[in-house]
Amino acid sequence: MSEEYDLEPYNIDLNIDESTVWYWNKENLKELFLKRKGIYSIKKRESTGVIEDWEMPALVWLAKVLRCDSRRLYKTLEMVRRGKAYTEVIKKTKNKDRKILIPQYALKRIQHKINAEILSGLIVIPNVFGFMKGDRRKCLEIHAKSKLILKLDLVDAFYYVTRELVFQFFNEYIPETKKHWHSYYVSRILTDLTTYEYAVAPRHREVEISPWPRYCKDPDSRNSHGPYEYVCHHKRSALPQGAPTSPKLFDLIWAQYDRKLIKLAESTNSKYSRYADNVYVSFNTEYVSMSIVNAVKRIIGGGWHRSQASFPFHRFAIEDLGKSVRALGYNIQNEGIYDTKEAKRKIRMSIFLVEKSLESQDLERALKHFQVLAGQINVSNKDTLPPILIEQYKSLRKEIAKRTHLH
Repeated sequence: MSEEYDLEPYNIDLNIDESTVWYWNKENLKELFLKRKGIYSIKKRESTGVIEDWEMPALVWLAKVLRCDSRRLYKTLEMVRRGKAYTEVIKKTKNKDRKILIPQYALKRIQHKINAEILSGLIVIPNVFGFMKGDRRKCLEIHAKSKLILKLDLVDAFYYVTRELVFQFFNEYIPETKKHWHSYYVSRILTDLTTYEYAVAPRHREVEISPWPRYCKDPDSRNSHGPYEYVCHHKRSALPQGAPTSPKLFDLIWAQYDRKLIKLAESTNSKYSRYADNVYVSFNTEYVSMSIVNAVKRIIGGGWHRSQASFPFHRFAIEDLGKSVRALGYNIQNEGIYDTKEAKRKIRMSIFLVEKSLESQDLERALKHFQVLAGQINVSNKDTLPPILIEQYKSLRKEIAKRTHLH
Protein backbone atom coordinates (compact mmCIF):
# COMPACT_ATOMS: atom_id res chain seq x y z
CA MET A 1 0.00 0.00 0.00
CA SER A 2 1.42 3.33 -1.01
CA GLU A 3 1.76 6.26 1.39
CA GLU A 4 1.87 9.96 0.57
CA TYR A 5 4.36 12.49 1.89
CA ASP A 6 3.80 16.22 2.11
CA LEU A 7 7.17 17.68 1.06
CA GLU A 8 6.16 21.33 1.18
CA PRO A 9 7.86 22.00 4.59
CA TYR A 10 11.18 20.78 3.19
CA ASN A 11 11.52 23.80 0.89
CA ILE A 12 11.82 21.83 -2.35
CA ASP A 13 12.22 24.14 -5.34
CA LEU A 14 9.04 23.68 -7.38
CA ASN A 15 9.73 26.18 -10.19
CA ILE A 16 10.43 23.42 -12.72
CA ASP A 17 8.56 21.84 -15.60
CA GLU A 18 6.50 18.90 -14.32
CA SER A 19 7.44 16.85 -17.37
CA THR A 20 11.11 16.97 -16.29
CA VAL A 21 10.52 15.89 -12.68
CA TRP A 22 11.46 12.25 -12.10
CA TYR A 23 11.82 9.99 -9.10
CA TRP A 24 14.16 7.01 -8.72
CA ASN A 25 12.61 3.96 -7.05
CA LYS A 26 12.87 0.16 -7.35
CA GLU A 27 11.00 0.06 -10.64
CA ASN A 28 13.21 2.71 -12.35
CA LEU A 29 12.46 6.37 -13.01
CA LYS A 30 8.85 7.39 -12.32
CA GLU A 31 7.11 10.64 -12.96
CA LEU A 32 6.16 12.93 -10.08
CA PHE A 33 2.93 14.88 -10.22
CA LEU A 34 3.10 18.48 -9.16
CA LYS A 35 -0.03 19.43 -7.24
CA ARG A 36 -1.31 22.79 -6.18
CA LYS A 37 0.48 24.57 -3.31
CA GLY A 38 3.64 22.62 -4.08
CA ILE A 39 2.68 19.26 -2.57
CA TYR A 40 4.33 16.14 -3.98
CA SER A 41 2.64 12.74 -3.98
CA ILE A 42 5.24 9.97 -4.20
CA LYS A 43 5.32 6.27 -3.49
CA LYS A 44 7.22 5.05 -0.47
CA ARG A 45 10.23 2.85 -1.20
CA GLU A 46 12.57 0.78 0.92
CA SER A 47 15.21 3.06 2.48
CA THR A 48 18.90 2.16 2.65
CA GLY A 49 19.40 4.25 5.79
CA VAL A 50 21.92 6.48 4.01
CA ILE A 51 19.63 8.46 1.69
CA GLU A 52 16.11 9.08 2.96
CA ASP A 53 12.89 9.20 0.95
CA TRP A 54 12.32 12.90 1.46
CA GLU A 55 15.71 13.65 -0.13
CA MET A 56 14.81 12.00 -3.41
CA PRO A 57 12.99 14.93 -5.10
CA ALA A 58 16.00 17.15 -4.34
CA LEU A 59 18.43 14.52 -5.62
CA VAL A 60 16.49 14.02 -8.86
CA TRP A 61 16.19 17.77 -9.42
CA LEU A 62 19.94 18.16 -8.85
CA ALA A 63 20.66 15.34 -11.32
CA LYS A 64 18.74 17.29 -13.96
CA VAL A 65 20.71 20.46 -13.20
CA LEU A 66 24.03 18.60 -13.37
CA ARG A 67 22.95 16.73 -16.53
CA CYS A 68 23.79 13.34 -15.11
CA ASP A 69 21.94 10.11 -14.44
CA SER A 70 20.02 10.24 -11.16
CA ARG A 71 20.96 6.61 -10.41
CA ARG A 72 24.64 7.45 -10.76
CA LEU A 73 24.23 10.50 -8.50
CA TYR A 74 22.36 8.35 -5.97
CA LYS A 75 25.15 5.74 -5.83
CA THR A 76 27.84 8.43 -5.62
CA LEU A 77 26.10 10.18 -2.73
CA GLU A 78 25.65 6.85 -0.97
CA MET A 79 29.38 6.14 -1.40
CA VAL A 80 30.25 9.58 0.03
CA ARG A 81 28.04 9.16 3.09
CA ARG A 82 29.50 5.73 3.78
CA GLY A 83 32.99 7.29 3.87
CA LYS A 84 34.39 5.39 0.87
CA ALA A 85 34.80 8.27 -1.60
CA TYR A 86 38.40 9.44 -1.02
CA THR A 87 41.87 7.93 -1.05
CA GLU A 88 44.54 9.54 1.14
CA VAL A 89 47.93 10.17 -0.45
CA ILE A 90 50.91 11.74 1.33
CA LYS A 91 52.78 14.19 -0.89
CA LYS A 92 56.28 14.90 0.36
CA THR A 93 57.73 18.38 -0.08
CA LYS A 94 60.82 20.18 1.22
CA ASN A 95 59.11 21.81 4.19
CA LYS A 96 56.43 19.29 5.19
CA ASP A 97 54.37 16.26 4.18
CA ARG A 98 51.00 17.28 2.71
CA LYS A 99 47.94 15.03 2.81
CA ILE A 100 46.11 14.94 -0.54
CA LEU A 101 42.60 13.46 -0.73
CA ILE A 102 41.93 11.98 -4.16
CA PRO A 103 38.21 11.48 -4.91
CA GLN A 104 37.00 8.30 -6.56
CA TYR A 105 36.35 8.54 -10.30
CA ALA A 106 32.54 8.68 -9.96
CA LEU A 107 32.70 11.46 -7.36
CA LYS A 108 35.31 13.36 -9.37
CA ARG A 109 33.02 13.40 -12.41
CA ILE A 110 30.15 14.76 -10.29
CA GLN A 111 32.41 17.45 -8.80
CA HIS A 112 33.51 18.54 -12.28
CA LYS A 113 29.82 18.84 -13.23
CA ILE A 114 29.19 20.97 -10.12
CA ASN A 115 32.01 23.26 -11.26
CA ALA A 116 30.64 23.49 -14.79
CA GLU A 117 26.89 23.78 -14.12
CA ILE A 118 26.69 25.61 -10.76
CA LEU A 119 29.96 27.38 -9.87
CA SER A 120 31.30 28.44 -13.28
CA GLY A 121 29.07 31.49 -13.79
CA LEU A 122 29.70 33.06 -10.38
CA ILE A 123 31.75 36.24 -10.16
CA VAL A 124 34.99 36.44 -8.19
CA ILE A 125 36.20 39.56 -6.36
CA PRO A 126 38.41 41.69 -8.72
CA ASN A 127 41.59 41.66 -6.59
CA VAL A 128 41.57 37.88 -6.03
CA PHE A 129 43.99 35.70 -8.01
CA GLY A 130 45.30 32.16 -8.04
CA PHE A 131 42.54 29.58 -7.84
CA MET A 132 40.09 30.84 -10.47
CA LYS A 133 41.94 33.53 -12.43
CA GLY A 134 45.11 35.61 -12.77
CA ASP A 135 48.75 34.91 -11.98
CA ARG A 136 51.23 35.82 -9.25
CA ARG A 137 52.71 38.84 -11.01
CA LYS A 138 49.33 40.56 -11.44
CA CYS A 139 48.64 40.06 -7.74
CA LEU A 140 51.93 41.73 -6.75
CA GLU A 141 51.85 44.51 -9.36
CA ILE A 142 49.02 46.13 -7.37
CA HIS A 143 51.47 46.77 -4.50
CA ALA A 144 54.70 47.48 -6.41
CA LYS A 145 54.50 51.29 -6.06
CA SER A 146 53.51 51.36 -2.39
CA LYS A 147 55.82 52.01 0.57
CA LEU A 148 54.84 49.30 3.07
CA ILE A 149 53.25 45.87 2.61
CA LEU A 150 51.45 43.67 5.14
CA LYS A 151 51.51 40.00 4.22
CA LEU A 152 50.28 36.77 5.81
CA ASP A 153 49.49 33.16 4.88
CA LEU A 154 46.36 31.26 5.89
CA VAL A 155 47.04 28.00 7.74
CA ASP A 156 45.46 24.95 6.05
CA ALA A 157 42.96 27.16 4.23
CA PHE A 158 40.66 24.39 2.94
CA TYR A 159 40.48 22.72 6.35
CA TYR A 160 38.93 25.82 7.91
CA VAL A 161 36.21 26.19 5.25
CA THR A 162 33.84 24.03 7.27
CA ARG A 163 30.72 22.15 6.27
CA GLU A 164 28.59 24.88 7.85
CA LEU A 165 30.15 27.56 5.63
CA VAL A 166 29.67 25.43 2.50
CA PHE A 167 26.03 24.75 3.38
CA GLN A 168 25.37 28.45 4.04
CA PHE A 169 26.88 29.26 0.65
CA PHE A 170 24.61 26.88 -1.27
CA ASN A 171 21.56 27.77 0.85
CA GLU A 172 22.10 31.54 0.73
CA TYR A 173 18.94 33.68 0.85
CA ILE A 174 18.59 36.01 -2.14
CA PRO A 175 16.56 39.14 -1.23
CA GLU A 176 15.80 40.02 -4.89
CA THR A 177 13.93 36.76 -5.50
CA LYS A 178 12.91 36.27 -1.84
CA LYS A 179 14.09 32.67 -2.11
CA HIS A 180 17.08 30.61 -1.16
CA TRP A 181 19.62 29.89 -3.91
CA HIS A 182 19.07 26.15 -3.37
CA SER A 183 16.58 24.36 -1.17
CA TYR A 184 17.57 22.83 2.15
CA TYR A 185 17.96 19.28 0.87
CA VAL A 186 19.66 20.27 -2.39
CA SER A 187 22.14 22.33 -0.34
CA ARG A 188 22.74 19.39 1.97
CA ILE A 189 23.43 17.02 -0.92
CA LEU A 190 25.82 19.53 -2.56
CA THR A 191 27.58 19.99 0.78
CA ASP A 192 28.04 16.22 1.17
CA LEU A 193 29.46 15.96 -2.35
CA THR A 194 32.02 18.74 -1.82
CA THR A 195 33.24 18.21 1.78
CA TYR A 196 35.20 15.56 3.67
CA GLU A 197 35.23 14.59 7.35
CA TYR A 198 38.75 14.90 8.74
CA ALA A 199 39.54 12.64 11.70
CA VAL A 200 42.18 15.06 13.07
CA ALA A 201 43.61 18.39 12.01
CA PRO A 202 46.16 18.31 9.16
CA ARG A 203 48.75 19.84 11.48
CA HIS A 204 49.46 18.80 15.05
CA ARG A 205 50.30 22.32 16.25
CA GLU A 206 49.04 25.49 14.66
CA VAL A 207 48.82 29.21 15.30
CA GLU A 208 45.63 31.19 15.51
CA ILE A 209 44.87 34.85 16.13
CA SER A 210 42.09 34.65 18.69
CA PRO A 211 40.45 37.39 20.78
CA TRP A 212 39.12 34.69 23.13
CA PRO A 213 42.07 33.59 25.34
CA ARG A 214 39.94 31.16 27.33
CA TYR A 215 39.49 29.01 24.22
CA CYS A 216 43.26 28.59 23.82
CA LYS A 217 45.23 25.86 25.53
CA ASP A 218 48.15 28.04 26.55
CA PRO A 219 47.12 31.71 26.92
CA ASP A 220 50.62 32.70 28.05
CA SER A 221 52.37 31.53 24.87
CA ARG A 222 52.08 34.79 22.92
CA ASN A 223 54.51 36.23 20.42
CA SER A 224 54.93 39.84 19.31
CA HIS A 225 51.85 39.72 17.06
CA GLY A 226 49.52 38.14 19.61
CA PRO A 227 48.67 34.63 18.33
CA TYR A 228 48.20 31.68 20.64
CA GLU A 229 49.42 28.15 20.09
CA TYR A 230 47.01 25.32 20.74
CA VAL A 231 46.54 21.64 19.90
CA CYS A 232 43.56 20.57 17.79
CA HIS A 233 42.31 16.96 17.85
CA HIS A 234 38.61 17.17 16.92
CA LYS A 235 36.72 15.93 13.87
CA ARG A 236 35.74 18.48 11.28
CA SER A 237 33.95 18.32 7.93
CA ALA A 238 35.59 20.72 5.50
CA LEU A 239 36.80 21.16 1.93
CA PRO A 240 39.13 18.31 0.89
CA GLN A 241 42.60 19.12 -0.42
CA GLY A 242 42.47 17.46 -3.85
CA ALA A 243 38.82 17.79 -4.90
CA PRO A 244 38.14 19.78 -8.13
CA THR A 245 35.48 21.87 -6.37
CA SER A 246 37.60 22.98 -3.39
CA PRO A 247 39.55 25.87 -5.03
CA LYS A 248 36.43 27.51 -6.51
CA LEU A 249 34.40 27.05 -3.35
CA PHE A 250 37.20 28.54 -1.26
CA ASP A 251 37.35 31.67 -3.45
CA LEU A 252 33.55 32.06 -3.48
CA ILE A 253 33.09 31.48 0.26
CA TRP A 254 36.06 33.67 1.17
CA ALA A 255 34.55 36.52 -0.88
CA GLN A 256 32.82 37.82 2.26
CA TYR A 257 36.24 38.34 3.87
CA ASP A 258 37.65 39.83 0.65
CA ARG A 259 34.85 42.42 0.60
CA LYS A 260 35.54 43.42 4.21
CA LEU A 261 39.27 43.75 3.56
CA ILE A 262 38.69 45.74 0.35
CA LYS A 263 36.34 48.07 2.23
CA LEU A 264 38.96 48.49 4.95
CA ALA A 265 41.64 49.20 2.32
CA GLU A 266 39.48 51.83 0.61
CA SER A 267 38.74 53.58 3.90
CA THR A 268 42.46 53.70 4.83
CA ASN A 269 43.81 54.65 1.35
CA SER A 270 45.58 51.30 0.99
CA LYS A 271 45.49 48.41 -1.53
CA TYR A 272 44.38 44.81 -1.07
CA SER A 273 44.91 41.60 -3.03
CA ARG A 274 44.91 37.86 -2.39
CA TYR A 275 46.63 35.04 -4.23
CA ALA A 276 45.09 31.70 -3.18
CA ASP A 277 45.75 31.66 0.60
CA ASN A 278 48.26 34.57 0.63
CA VAL A 279 46.86 37.94 1.74
CA TYR A 280 48.54 41.28 0.96
CA VAL A 281 47.67 44.83 2.06
CA SER A 282 49.97 47.72 1.03
CA PHE A 283 50.15 51.30 2.28
CA ASN A 284 51.49 54.58 0.88
CA THR A 285 52.47 55.90 4.32
CA GLU A 286 55.73 55.74 6.26
CA TYR A 287 54.15 53.75 9.07
CA VAL A 288 51.02 51.64 9.68
CA SER A 289 48.58 52.31 12.49
CA MET A 290 48.11 49.38 14.87
CA SER A 291 44.35 49.91 14.66
CA ILE A 292 44.48 48.97 10.96
CA VAL A 293 46.66 45.94 11.69
CA ASN A 294 44.28 44.78 14.43
CA ALA A 295 41.30 45.29 12.11
CA VAL A 296 42.89 42.97 9.51
CA LYS A 297 43.56 40.39 12.23
CA ARG A 298 39.98 40.57 13.50
CA ILE A 299 38.47 40.19 10.03
CA ILE A 300 40.53 37.08 9.23
CA GLY A 301 41.03 35.64 12.70
CA GLY A 302 37.37 35.56 13.68
CA GLY A 303 36.64 39.02 15.00
CA TRP A 304 34.94 39.59 18.33
CA HIS A 305 31.83 37.64 17.33
CA ARG A 306 31.69 33.92 18.06
CA SER A 307 29.39 33.39 15.06
CA GLN A 308 32.10 34.51 12.62
CA ALA A 309 34.33 31.76 11.25
CA SER A 310 37.98 31.86 12.24
CA PHE A 311 40.87 31.40 9.79
CA PRO A 312 44.24 30.94 11.52
CA PHE A 313 47.24 32.49 9.81
CA HIS A 314 51.01 32.62 10.15
CA ARG A 315 54.06 34.29 8.56
CA PHE A 316 52.60 37.66 9.47
CA ALA A 317 54.96 40.52 8.55
CA ILE A 318 55.02 44.22 7.63
CA GLU A 319 57.95 45.03 5.32
CA ASP A 320 59.42 48.11 3.67
CA LEU A 321 59.01 48.07 -0.12
CA GLY A 322 61.93 50.48 -0.43
CA LYS A 323 64.07 47.37 0.03
CA SER A 324 63.79 44.02 -1.73
CA VAL A 325 60.74 42.08 -0.47
CA ARG A 326 60.24 38.38 -1.25
CA ALA A 327 56.65 37.37 -2.11
CA LEU A 328 55.15 34.51 -4.15
CA GLY A 329 58.56 33.53 -5.51
CA TYR A 330 59.37 37.05 -6.80
CA ASN A 331 61.29 40.04 -5.50
CA ILE A 332 59.44 43.35 -5.24
CA GLN A 333 61.97 46.18 -5.59
CA ASN A 334 62.35 49.53 -7.40
CA GLU A 335 58.59 49.56 -8.11
CA GLY A 336 58.89 46.38 -10.19
CA ILE A 337 58.50 42.60 -10.00
CA TYR A 338 61.73 40.64 -10.55
CA ASP A 339 62.56 36.95 -10.66
CA THR A 340 64.70 35.60 -7.85
CA LYS A 341 68.23 34.27 -8.32
CA GLU A 342 66.95 30.79 -7.58
CA ALA A 343 64.37 31.00 -10.41
CA LYS A 344 67.01 32.18 -12.89
CA ARG A 345 69.35 29.37 -11.80
CA LYS A 346 66.61 26.80 -12.45
CA ILE A 347 65.98 28.25 -15.94
CA ARG A 348 69.70 28.00 -16.77
CA MET A 349 69.77 24.39 -15.52
CA SER A 350 66.74 23.47 -17.67
CA ILE A 351 68.39 25.05 -20.74
CA PHE A 352 71.56 23.05 -20.04
CA LEU A 353 69.58 19.78 -19.72
CA VAL A 354 67.70 20.39 -22.99
CA GLU A 355 70.94 21.13 -24.85
CA LYS A 356 72.65 18.00 -23.48
CA SER A 357 69.65 15.84 -24.44
CA LEU A 358 69.68 17.22 -27.99
CA GLU A 359 73.43 16.59 -28.29
CA SER A 360 72.91 12.95 -27.29
CA GLN A 361 70.02 12.60 -29.80
CA ASP A 362 67.61 11.74 -26.97
CA LEU A 363 64.53 13.55 -28.25
CA GLU A 364 62.15 12.09 -25.66
CA ARG A 365 64.22 13.38 -22.75
CA ALA A 366 64.74 16.71 -24.52
CA LEU A 367 60.96 17.15 -24.83
CA LYS A 368 60.52 16.33 -21.14
CA HIS A 369 63.09 18.93 -20.04
CA PHE A 370 61.75 21.49 -22.53
CA GLN A 371 58.26 21.24 -21.03
CA VAL A 372 59.76 22.11 -17.64
CA LEU A 373 61.66 25.00 -19.22
CA ALA A 374 58.53 26.32 -20.96
CA GLY A 375 56.65 26.31 -17.65
CA GLN A 376 59.46 28.21 -15.92
CA ILE A 377 59.53 30.83 -18.69
CA ASN A 378 55.75 31.27 -18.61
CA VAL A 379 55.64 32.05 -14.88
CA SER A 380 58.68 34.34 -15.01
CA ASN A 381 58.67 38.06 -15.72
CA LYS A 382 60.06 38.20 -19.26
CA ASP A 383 60.61 41.97 -19.03
CA THR A 384 63.20 41.53 -16.28
CA LEU A 385 64.81 38.25 -17.33
CA PRO A 386 68.31 38.47 -18.90
CA PRO A 387 67.88 38.74 -22.72
CA ILE A 388 70.31 35.87 -23.29
CA LEU A 389 67.96 33.44 -21.48
CA ILE A 390 65.04 34.48 -23.70
CA GLU A 391 67.17 34.04 -26.84
CA GLN A 392 68.35 30.58 -25.74
CA TYR A 393 64.76 29.54 -25.02
CA LYS A 394 63.53 30.69 -28.46
CA SER A 395 66.37 28.91 -30.28
CA LEU A 396 65.71 25.68 -28.37
CA ARG A 397 62.00 25.95 -29.15
CA LYS A 398 62.77 26.20 -32.88
CA GLU A 399 65.18 23.26 -32.69
CA ILE A 400 62.65 21.10 -30.80
CA ALA A 401 59.91 21.96 -33.32
CA LYS A 402 62.22 21.13 -36.23
CA ARG A 403 63.27 17.74 -34.85
CA THR A 404 59.74 16.83 -33.83
CA HIS A 405 58.51 17.63 -37.35
CA LEU A 406 61.23 15.43 -38.87
CA HIS A 407 60.24 12.49 -36.68
